[in-house]
Amino acid sequence: MDLSARGLRRIYRSGELTTEALCGVDLTIKSGEFVAIVGSSGSGKTTLLNCLSGLDTSFDGEVKLGDLSLSQMSETELARFRHEHVGFVFQQFCLLDHLTALENVILPGFFGEGAGDGVDPFKRGRELLTRVGLGDRLHSRPPQLSGGQKQRVAVARSLFCNPSIIFCDEPTGSLDQDTGLSIMKLFEQLNREDEVTVIFVTHEPYIADMARRRIIVQDGRLIEDKSQTSVWPDDTGDSDEKLKEVAS
Repeated sequence: MDLSARGLRRIYRSGELTTEALCGVDLTIKSGEFVAIVGSSGSGKTTLLNCLSGLDTSFDGEVKLGDLSLSQMSETELARFRHEHVGFVFQQFCLLDHLTALENVILPGFFGEGAGDGVDPFKRGRELLTRVGLGDRLHSRPPQLSGGQKQRVAVARSLFCNPSIIFCDEPTGSLDQDTGLSIMKLFEQLNREDEVTVIFVTHEPYIADMARRRIIVQDGRLIEDKSQTSVWPDDTGDSDEKLKEVAS
């Protein structure tokens, strides 16, 4: 399903002070795109991501996923929308330290309908962790994992309910460069193989270079929106050396 915003405005109020974080944004992201949202601190990029994903609905204008209008949903309907259609990956991982990697991944299964009727959440969790390269760390807790491993757990968790879109807020911001590159390679693989839409916010130019479309936000406005040549080789190639060249 395509994601669209029309006349999207977000104003923050603190006493008599008002700040317009988004100024009438119009945007369409096609199903299956791999998109970077770029901007300096305070530009409005994270606010845009939050409004598009349904985390923030205190906006004017309209956000739609297919025929679903977020502005017309109740809080209960929004929670269901996020559960059924959206996956999230954050900079700080947002894992529960007292749960194992497997338990963190299957946590969304305790809300709503989980991964679907008849799906064994533990089996699905094991499959997802194996897919992101952590099949041997199912029972490790976050304090026992590296930053990159924690983010892979978060990616697996974001996939648990079969989302059509994954929203990522600075997904490599807490990682060293090599680990960040491996996480971006994982996102590209998911986008290509599962045709899931991936939208990520970043302030790192070399991370933005890995998207197939770059949207630049400045002072709450889109100042650039263009497709770009992918840095990814064909499906049979090894991208590691090319990625390192991009990052250098």
